[in-house]
Amino acid sequence: TAGRPTFSIADGREAFASGEKIKIAYSEAMRAPTGQQYWITLAPAGSEDGDWGKWHFVKNGAKLDELETPETGDFEIRLHDLYPARGHAVIARKAVRVD
Repeated sequence: TAGRPTFSIADGREAFASGEKIKIAYSEAMRAPTGQQYWITLAPAGSEDGDWGKWHFVKNGAKLDELETPETGDFEIRLHDLYPARGHAVIARKAVRVD
């Protein structure tokens, strides 16, 4: 979505080992209005946008982040828009595999 932050996987990979940390680079310093927070999750591929796996709120001002991979399978990294205002709205996503 235009005007919304996005992310990339810092080293460009799409496959990771279980327990490995995926390094995330945001397109800009993440800034949320008072009382709102962006959040990021590693959800099972094909699941509803409201589903999540390992997740956390994105720190205000963050340019880098990381997610730890769970068990093996196909997943999607999802950056969610401002919570609670936009709930489970996904603004960026990338598919990854955990072997």
